Amino acid sequence: MPVFKDRISFYKNGTETSEYGTFAYLTLGKQYEKIEKYDSAIITYQRGLKVDSTLIMFHNNMATDYMKLDMFTEAEREINKELAMYPNNYTAVQNLGTVYKLTDRMDLAAEQWKKVLKIKPGFTYAYQELAKYYLARGDTVNYANCQRAIAQAGQ
Repeated sequence: MPVFKDRISFYKNGTETSEYGTFAYLTLGKQYEKIEKYDSAIITYQRGLKVDSTLIMFHNNMATDYMKLDMFTEAEREINKELAMYPNNYTAVQNLGTVYKLTDRMDLAAEQWKKVLKIKPGFTYAYQELAKYYLARGDTVNYANCQRAIAQAGQ
């Protein structure tokens, strides 16, 4: 049995030797994220996609890592790949809203958060983001509606 100096070397070995390589790629990517090596995490997820191109977590994780690196075009691309496979994945829709927010496309962001609420009614995060959006636009009626929904979700 080999001895590993750290978790990264352990999971790297798993990507090379395990029949469950996709799990090893996901876990190795997460280990890189813990030490803020987002570039290494992205490369790991890209390799994982070569093993299993249907695992949307690779796209999701790459998108969030790209966002941390301020690479929003790349993040949006990965989210759209994820949504092409699973259009009703509320996490991907939420992440797309976040990319739009971070790139000052607030109207598009609000559309995504509304879409999240159609997929997952009562999702507090979407209401919180919409409340900020409406408040910034002086739309007190919709702001109040969002605040009510947030309060009801907390009960």
